[in-house]
Amino acid sequence: RGAFLVMAIPGVVVAVLMSRVREPERGYADRLAAGSADTPAPEATTDPMPVQLRRVAPIRTLWFTGGALTVMSLAVGGLTFWVPSLLQRRFGLGEAAAASAGGGLTLIGIVGGTLVGSLLTRRTLFSTPSQWRVLVGGTGILLGTAAMAGALASESWLPFTVLLTVFGFFTAWAIPTLTSCVADVLAPRDRGLGYGLLQIAATVGGAVGPLLVGAVSDAYGSLTTGMVPLLPLLLIGGVLALCAYPYVSPDAQRVLDGVA
Repeated sequence: RGAFLVMAIPGVVVAVLMSRVREPERGYADRLAAGSADTPAPEATTDPMPVQLRRVAPIRTLWFTGGALTVMSLAVGGLTFWVPSLLQRRFGLGEAAAASAGGGLTLIGIVGGTLVGSLLTRRTLFSTPSQWRVLVGGTGILLGTAAMAGALASESWLPFTVLLTVFGFFTAWAIPTLTSCVADVLAPRDRGLGYGLLQIAATVGGAVGPLLVGAVSDAYGSLTTGMVPLLPLLLIGGVLALCAYPYVSPDAQRVLDGVA
């Protein structure tokens, strides 16, 4: 209970700060990228949801990146939820040590990976910025999959926790990169719906992951075995992200053409 109270403090601070932020004009950043920032914004209209869904559904990049983020949420949720229990049952760590080693190192890895993923997208080594973000996000998920496989095969808690941190670090690259790709390929008027659908899918994935691990663990009597099915799911997530590569640039350009 104390931990929940402590975590509520930054939430209140962020809420107060965000209440003072002035919402920018919708679509201004897109017009800036298209070189038409001085052009007056079109009159804002609100279309019925079925109309918006028909515009959003054909965007293939959205399906691939959204699928990758959903599968990643499922796998990450299942793995991180049960890691403290695995440290206790398999390696004999106490409750406090297991919580610190599992939750703490995962947090360090995820926060560090998110920051590094953001930095990596600022300089495009090749291809378009949108394609580069897809490559960084998909590669991060695949590298994280390899790290988690090594962690599950470890016989000692120390390499397990180190690899767990590496897993969180690489997998978190997908958070700033793939979510940015979602914004790239959605017109300003449809972003609210697109991100809403993405959040619903990711939340469902994060909730199903722990249940899946628990069910497999009960069936085979091993928490480690329960986590193994999540590895191919992570692999699928990385592949889905990379599959967006040929589509993300045309889809992003279509958005810019529409606001130019």
